[in-house]
Amino acid sequence: MTEMKNILPPNWSWVKLEDVGEIVAGGTPSTLVNEYFDGEIAWITPADLTGYSNKYISKGRRNISIIGLKNSTARIVPKGSILFSSRAPIGYVAIASNDICTNQGFKILVPNKKVDSEFVYYYLKSAKQLAEKNASGTTFKEISSTNFKQLPIPLPPLLEQKKIVKKIEELFSGLDSGIASLKKAKEQLRIYRQSVLAHAFSGKLTEEVKGETKNGELPEGWKWVKLGELSELITKVRDNYLDISKPKYLEDSFNEKQKRSILKKGDVLFNLVGASIGRATVFNIDIKSNINQAVAVIRLKDKLKNNYLSYYLNSESAKKYYMNEVVDFARANLSLTDTSNIPIPYCPLAQQTQIVEEIESRFAGSEALEKAIDESLTKAETLRQSILKKAFEGKLV
Repeated sequence: MTEMKNILPPNWSWVKLEDVGEIVAGGTPSTLVNEYFDGEIAWITPADLTGYSNKYISKGRRNISIIGLKNSTARIVPKGSILFSSRAPIGYVAIASNDICTNQGFKILVPNKKVDSEFVYYYLKSAKQLAEKNASGTTFKEISSTNFKQLPIPLPPLLEQKKIVKKIEELFSGLDSGIASLKKAKEQLRIYRQSVLAHAFSGKLTEEVKGETKNGELPEGWKWVKLGELSELITKVRDNYLDISKPKYLEDSFNEKQKRSILKKGDVLFNLVGASIGRATVFNIDIKSNINQAVAVIRLKDKLKNNYLSYYLNSESAKKYYMNEVVDFARANLSLTDTSNIPIPYCPLAQQTQIVEEIESRFAGSEALEKAIDESLTKAETLRQSILKKAFEGKLV
């Protein structure tokens, strides 16, 4: 077991989690029996805490029935119990706001009178890395009940625990307000950029376009052309992976045998699946690489510029088309045929160049600002962890 050796204030002591409450595991009734589900008993899975930011939780996406409870290892725990996800992933924390049970993805602490539930909640929020260090497994890491019971927790007197919780929440309140403002500013930047793209691909950013065009109409001299007609290659393979949201180009990932997937400088990469569906970028460096089946390689003919296409595919106009008319929502993906059929607002090459220049001119300041916002958000999360660290070293109050 990993031990904590921080020096604590005189009236504090290091104890184990099992010293401050009973440790309970969860369970899942057989999903093959319909009668085990959709009952009156609140039942939580780690998925219910994905993106969940509230301290307390009352129910998950599904309930189980009394008969389902009896036919599983799930156990009802009382209000105030602390739920800690012990696998896939480790480290989600919430407090039960009512009687509740969980699946086997949790270790639950039913606190005794020595400890305040919210104090334990914040401590476990700060102890994610410690829990991960004490986890094991091959397919995925999991912290066992035995190891969870042995996790150390610094324990001050109960009254001081409550004072610490109050101080944490005072500091977090100001921090959360600042984070909310930063996120709002980031969303406004996203809206601004989409507005720029909307104007760009309706011809309103260039001087050649005279007068107003209605929504959905193109300026004189423009036309809608299917992407496949402007491309010499649209392909994908089942081999090495290139994440276009955070590109990593590795020499040893290159596969000479996958001729159709060998990337060339200037190719447009287009994400076909998942949460990033529709994201596009230009492959613009001279490093050998391949992609997997999640990404389409679009190699253009001379009549269409790659940056012009990339900006358009990232616009709300393009997204609206394939999300409303093409995407298979059951699998959240686009096929190569779907990609080839995406209509592109086509204009002369000289105007494409001007449009790209106008977009990049307007994006330059916003990208620097977004980077500053992201850095501030990172610093805010670092500050949050610093507050928790001080709290459980006895240095906050």
